[in-house]
Amino acid sequence: MILIRKDLYSGTAFRWSENAYKTKHLWITLDDPEIIDNAEKVLAVNVTSVKEERPLHNDLTVLLQPGDHPYIKRPLFIFYAYTRFFCVDTIIRYINEENTLEDDINDVLLQRIRVGLLVSDNAPIEIQERYQEKFKPEH
Repeated sequence: MILIRKDLYSGTAFRWSENAYKTKHLWITLDDPEIIDNAEKVLAVNVTSVKEERPLHNDLTVLLQPGDHPYIKRPLFIFYAYTRFFCVDTIIRYINEENTLEDDINDVLLQRIRVGLLVSDNAPIEIQERYQEKFKPEH
């Protein structure tokens, strides 16, 4: 499937690596693309493996288990310290060239991850502040 701009929205899941030598980790978009600093960008969080041998490395705010998403085969966590904005054109090109699009996440998981962003001690403060109102859970 070829990804186009309208296919990139809240809950899109894709695998990404900074270079060809690194493992492609799962990333999940938390919002629809928006214009930031004169460029179309999308907010995404990193998903990585729980490391028993490095417990301080693990961000336990949101743990994912098999069954939460088809990609998840072992315990994983949202690595909020790596939360970042991606340029939309870069992501679309990469996903199409590398064939790294995964199934979207469901709305319940998306909400868990968004709330986790707001409470994680590891998330970038400027991103927490930017999304404080938008991602606040409704009661």
